[in-house]
Amino acid sequence: MININYQSFGNRGFQLRLRLYQDGETKYITVTRFLKGAIQKRHWNPQKQLFTPSCPFSEENNAILTQFRQKYEEMAINWVGSIAGMLSAIEVKESEIKHGLTISGFIKSVVDELIKRKHADGTLKGTYECYEKLDRRLAEYCKSRDLKYNTILITELTPVFVNDVFDWVTNTKKGKGLSYISPMLHSIVGKAVEAGHVKEEDFAQCKWHKRQRGSVHKTRTLTDEQCRKFVELDPLSICATNSSQLYKDFCIFHFENNLRFV
Repeated sequence: MININYQSFGNRGFQLRLRLYQDGETKYITVTRFLKGAIQKRHWNPQKQLFTPSCPFSEENNAILTQFRQKYEEMAINWVGSIAGMLSAIEVKESEIKHGLTISGFIKSVVDELIKRKHADGTLKGTYECYEKLDRRLAEYCKSRDLKYNTILITELTPVFVNDVFDWVTNTKKGKGLSYISPMLHSIVGKAVEAGHVKEEDFAQCKWHKRQRGSVHKTRTLTDEQCRKFVELDPLSICATNSSQLYKDFCIFHFENNLRFV
């Protein structure tokens, strides 16, 4: 549970900050700049967490504190995770309200939808952790490029951005994580296309990572000569039953279909 309260600090004049604490993690947010009037330390009541009636603009300043604190308390009610993560989520939310839906915000909306999908017994359908890992990797990538990840809109997602992410993973991570970053990013692009944020054809030439499928090399388990002998084989010479010819025809059918994809 995140504990939230106001706290005065400093030796010069009156300074006030919002304190957020949870399991040894503490964050402070200064609120002095939002207040009005020449406020002194004697105007602050730490027990009641408000300004005394003698404080300049007392009612207005108390209303400012109530409104400022509200968004943090509302987010903290159902928040699971660190305080830093919660502050980042608030920043993303405010950026979306002001500027539009960000890439990070879009990924979080996908995660939220996946979390809502549950079986009858209450267990989740599928998984969402890979999307969260993608979000963290994109944040790491943007930091290395001096980009503000939380301000990049989903409509600003481009093939250049996608390919540079792949190059970054290849060059700085030696390709580690590309096997999940590529399909998850491809999925996000697909969902963004469905939502009308980007165009599918723009990403057709991206360097999407493709896994080598081992099964492709296992389709032909017999040599050409062995296949020829099997086709010419009289099934009755091995097993004199009514189903022997049917089984042979079934095997030949699969041989012919598998050969098409070799």
